Amino acid sequence: MLSAARNITDKWRELGEDNKTKNKTTQSFHRLAYFPFARETSYELACSQRALMLYQKHDLRRMLQNFALNGRALANKIEIVPHVKKQFNDSDWRHFLSINKSITILLSGVEKLSRTLTTEDQSLKSFGNALSVLDHINISTFNFPLMIRTLEKLKTMSIGQSREVTDFENILKQLEGLQFAAMRRKNSLMILLAHTDNFFQSFFSKQSKSDW
Repeated sequence: MLSAARNITDKWRELGEDNKTKNKTTQSFHRLAYFPFARETSYELACSQRALMLYQKHDLRRMLQNFALNGRALANKIEIVPHVKKQFNDSDWRHFLSINKSITILLSGVEKLSRTLTTEDQSLKSFGNALSVLDHINISTFNFPLMIRTLEKLKTMSIGQSREVTDFENILKQLEGLQFAAMRRKNSLMILLAHTDNFFQSFFSKQSKSDW
């Protein structure tokens, strides 16, 4: 479905292996500890990778449709059980009814990935520019913290073992990549990988000179 996205992830692995090889051959490995963006870059890369893995699934549309159906079923379940309903603000459980609209927006962005995921060269900077297309996939309408809090509270109540609660919990786990996508900082990865690219170019340039 997303062959371009798969090419990106393949290059991701190649870059990782290439950097591992370079790190093993240098005598100044400890200097990498001075790279100031290591933790933040690793975090953003991990979130982006999990998001891409989900977006590449051939049955993504079906999974998202189940997400919407299970969300609606859960909202309906809460609404018809008075003693459960009164434990929540209306905006809390009604949020599950808006999942379908959010999915339509999400799929619109995902379908454009195959046309926009391209790299100019093998540099980390180019890789970051390519991955910046993830910033244009709108997932801001999914309130995952609210969903999780509501789900955890429901599990302590009389309907905690109901099919509606179980089904929604299961589909939420299957779509964990969406939660990682939501944790990405917009426009951050492109900048971080550009800094990383500059750092490694400087690092290996200095190492080459020291070898002389």
